Amino acid sequence: MRTNRLSAVISHLALLLMLLCVALPASAFTLKEQMLIDSYEKAIKTAAEHALTEMRPSAEYLGSKIQRIRESEALDGGTIKARVATAWKFPLLDDRYQTVIDIWITPDDKAIYLTRYKLHSDNNRVPILLSTDERVQVLLQTLGMMEVESSQDDF
Repeated sequence: MRTNRLSAVISHLALLLMLLCVALPASAFTLKEQMLIDSYEKAIKTAAEHALTEMRPSAEYLGSKIQRIRESEALDGGTIKARVATAWKFPLLDDRYQTVIDIWITPDDKAIYLTRYKLHSDNNRVPILLSTDERVQVLLQTLGMMEVESSQDDF
């Protein structure tokens, strides 16, 4: 009788623990990572689209999801590094593919730049003929007011 009561208590605790795991999923990112995502998500997704179309010019970009993010050394390629799963397809075909790209971005006080991209993995059998590790300087997003210089046209 005592073992029946003990097993009932254990099963109730197991059920409660399982319900808590479902109701309160663990956060995928730390607070610092979530702050980086909140600040740079738009720029990172734009960078992933740019990198994908550079590696696969015929790809039709469908969307991106940030898998990992961290601060990085500028010498590695940029001050923020993100691993981005990018969904795409070939035009006129329905098959969807996923390419995981490491993206480095560098924000300054006026803009955010894509400064490096590198292929991490790709689930398409068609080889990529273009470089998959490039250092670039692509303007992704401007921050604040842009100063416009007046110019004189002597044409």
